[in-house]
Amino acid sequence: MEDSYSMMPLLTEKGKFTREATINHSKNGIFAIRKGDWKLIVSPNSGIDATGRPAKHKKNLPENILYNLKTDIKEFHNIADKHPAKVKELKDLLIQEIKKSQIK
Repeated sequence: MEDSYSMMPLLTEKGKFTREATINHSKNGIFAIRKGDWKLIVSPNSGIDATGRPAKHKKNLPENILYNLKTDIKEFHNIADKHPAKVKELKDLLIQEIKKSQIK
């Protein structure tokens, strides 16, 4: 399964761009997902690893880091504790996309 999307509909303004969210992955195994104004970073303590499986690491980091980029473009304020439903939504979407992209 291909894990990329053509951006031509965005560039040419012809057709429909179907990507729901943008996912980033660091070399250290840290995922981030952006959907609309929201960005969720799931740390190594987030409970999922690079394959989408449950995992925990020993580093002392917040499990989830959530930003509303509309009000905090510089990403200074982690508001994950104030928006647990948004954290769950984005984490569930991230896990779903990871599983879809795995080669079987």
